Amino acid sequence: GFAAETDDLLAHARQKLARKGCDLIVANDVSRADSTFGSDTDRVAFVYPDRVEQMETLPLERVAAELMDRLGALLGEVR
Repeated sequence: GFAAETDDLLAHARQKLARKGCDLIVANDVSRADSTFGSDTDRVAFVYPDRVEQMETLPLERVAAELMDRLGALLGEVR
């Protein structure tokens, strides 16, 4: 799942994770200039039930690659 938030990013992402029953939430603080809609970069946190992996600000293509890596790992765990 995805959470675009302007405040309390991790708290809202954890709530959404539980409410939606997701294995992973990509949390994006859209109040940041380097992570807002229309930006060429993003700074996301990957929120799992048991941990948070905070990324640095990265180009969008790199964020997509990081997400695909995590989805692949999750799908590997399911099979």
